Amino acid sequence: MAKVNMEERLKAIKQLVNLYEVELKEDIKVGEDFDITRLPSIIQDSIRLVTAKSPAFSNISAATTVNYLYMHLVSQLRPTINDIVYSPDNLGINYYGINLSPSGNGKDASLNTMKSACKTAFDLIFRERQDQEAQRAKSIALRELRKDNPTMTEDDITYDMYSEFMRDLAPITIESKSTRGGSVNVITRLQNEKFGNLGLTSNEFGLALKQNNTIEELLEMLGSLFDMGVTEQQAFKTVEVREQAIEGMYPNTLLHSSPKIVFGNEKVRMAISNLFHTMLARRCFFSMPTEEETIENNEIPLTIQEVREIANQRRITISKLSSKIDDVTSEVVRTMLASDENRILHFSDEAKILYTDYFEYNLKRGELEEDSSINQVELNGRAFKVARLAALWSLLDNTNEISRDTLSSAIYFRRV
Repeated sequence: MAKVNMEERLKAIKQLVNLYEVELKEDIKVGEDFDITRLPSIIQDSIRLVTAKSPAFSNISAATTVNYLYMHLVSQLRPTINDIVYSPDNLGINYYGINLSPSGNGKDASLNTMKSACKTAFDLIFRERQDQEAQRAKSIALRELRKDNPTMTEDDITYDMYSEFMRDLAPITIESKSTRGGSVNVITRLQNEKFGNLGLTSNEFGLALKQNNTIEELLEMLGSLFDMGVTEQQAFKTVEVREQAIEGMYPNTLLHSSPKIVFGNEKVRMAISNLFHTMLARRCFFSMPTEEETIENNEIPLTIQEVREIANQRRITISKLSSKIDDVTSEVVRTMLASDENRILHFSDEAKILYTDYFEYNLKRGELEEDSSINQVELNGRAFKVARLAALWSLLDNTNEISRDTLSSAIYFRRV
């Protein structure tokens, strides 16, 4: 191919981008409103559950919380995408979400509502982790007891014999006040277990950035882990506090903040700008509902009777959907625990074509953006994170194959 100058190259790229936009028209088109019917049914139900509990929460904010909580759930079992179209490496899946919405609209309630709805599923995983730890402790106890009694078998081992070798399970959640060192310690503990994964949540990460810089260090570490699940040992640490290297761990993050704090404080604005340029833009799903969206689920009753009817309907919705989600997620976890193969995802043939097209489309668009701009950084990582969201939604559909429809839904969610 003959060499071309920059002007000719940009012209050719623009032409290719236009061709992709025609080819991907149905996948990338968006309307004025966030249409939740374009998302998988389990996500639609979960958004309705969250907004029934917290009517001041917008659909897009609820979706951010829902995606985080579900990814936090399934990633406890460490599923991976093993498909050369995505990467030559077998990579874990995770979700980083940032939501900017007014204070007092139900950030805490939305997450707690989802946790309650998934309680059976989380309990199943916790019991599996306990069983794994008990098996490890039994093996140690048997090895020690055989020193005096070589004929001992595992069937002879009682709880009293192995309980002293039982370790406390590592926690699976931390908050923004945690330090980098403390977080690395938790992750390395989890790394020594078969299952378990860390989730970082913050109800006001803008305020955390304003008050200290520990969350910046924490987010930088999480940025390193997102792509390959690996961080190197910090060379500058002393022997006493040296961090261990992390390998194969993909934590999840949900950061909420009030727009007033983010945009009203110069220090916070600069910190976020730096974080977006360096790691957040290409790894995070970002949502900031409009003023109209913050009231879309908050009906305005005209009488006291209407108030009662609305409240009663919300209670019914919460009860029905919580039960439905509990059944679905517990079955998903049982399926994932049943076989290692069920935790390894791949693309369908049609999804492979769509992912390849979408990946190239965003790379080409990135070349048209200002060099090293946030838009360019985000475009370069867009397909990568969208595929992980599609992988999550596939698991929630009780399958380890990422279909074209599921990938298209994830593409739509990112475009909103």
